[in-house]
Amino acid sequence: MRFWYETVAIMVGRIDIKKVILCLAAVLFLAPNWVGDARAERGRAAAGVGNPYGFSVWGLTSKTVQQIKAAGVGWIRYQRDWQTIEPERGHFHWTELDKVVQIANQAGLKVSFPLQDAPNWAKTQVCDGKRLFAGPQQMAAYAGAVATRYDGKHGHGKIDAFEVGNEEYDNYWGGYWENSLPCRQPKYYGPVLAAAARAIRAANPAALVGFQGMWWLDLGHFRSFYEWIYNHGYGNDFDFANFHYYPCWQSPSSDHPNPSFDQVWRTIHDVMAAHDQADKPIWVTEFGWNINSTNQNPSCQVSPAKQSNYLRQVLERARRSGVMRRVFWYTIGMGHDGMSLTQDGKPVPAYYTLQSYARKYPGWSISSWIGNSFSGDAE
Repeated sequence: MRFWYETVAIMVGRIDIKKVILCLAAVLFLAPNWVGDARAERGRAAAGVGNPYGFSVWGLTSKTVQQIKAAGVGWIRYQRDWQTIEPERGHFHWTELDKVVQIANQAGLKVSFPLQDAPNWAKTQVCDGKRLFAGPQQMAAYAGAVATRYDGKHGHGKIDAFEVGNEEYDNYWGGYWENSLPCRQPKYYGPVLAAAARAIRAANPAALVGFQGMWWLDLGHFRSFYEWIYNHGYGNDFDFANFHYYPCWQSPSSDHPNPSFDQVWRTIHDVMAAHDQADKPIWVTEFGWNINSTNQNPSCQVSPAKQSNYLRQVLERARRSGVMRRVFWYTIGMGHDGMSLTQDGKPVPAYYTLQSYARKYPGWSISSWIGNSFSGDAE
């Protein structure tokens, strides 16, 4: 024992004790993130600091890519319906997806791709007398095909994250609540999520698997949906939680008539924490406010100044949350669409707000989450 005491004494005499203490503290704080299997590795990637900003888009042009890059944004979420890619079983139309992935990869943008809107032939789950949802087997085959093609090893580029579903598993409306609510239940989603996750991880273990973008802004719905997923054994089938935030004209700091932005992510986080997954990250893969009625609800229209302010509020709340890792504004490069941060190719004020914020906070470090409280909710 004396040998060890003397050795330590010599080491301490040669090393700055403050640096030793800081290093030990860092090890103790970060050690849980350095241990684990492939699932933990994916979790670390999902939770990684990196560039947290993204745009949800339906296409890419060279000009749009330039504007995305100039804004300091590092991700795109490209939406293309499954029914346009595989209209007939086994017959794939890859041209447009190939093109967008190639453009994004060449520009250094990371790509998230939702596996959304199945073709009719793949919809084997019936609700309200209609074929509404893909079956697990059908989704697994499609997910595996896409994950294999875009694993970065087959000459077609790389997709970094896959979201299993978009909004279709919790937005059905059949005309009345009594026939709509039964079709917004997680029993239709859990088996599909698990099947897709297995297929994606088998084809491309480095890719992230994300939850669907929960659409319905109802806290009880968020809570019960995620609780069902965990209680039925699907809690390890996604690397990041996911929601969309469209509160119409409402400020993200307000809790009426819709939940506030903080209330939504905290509800999801509380469920995950109760199931020992407090460190699992959350992404918001669509959010926005419209400044005109093109393709959007005219009753939800806000001024450009409010759009800019609400965008800033979401960025601040997400950055300071400690669990939000990615934020994707909907959308850019979409002509006169009311939510596009470019109108007819020209940036709107909210674009410059995002650009300024991304320059100030190019990554969300751990230190930015500790001891911070949100301020600046003025509208």
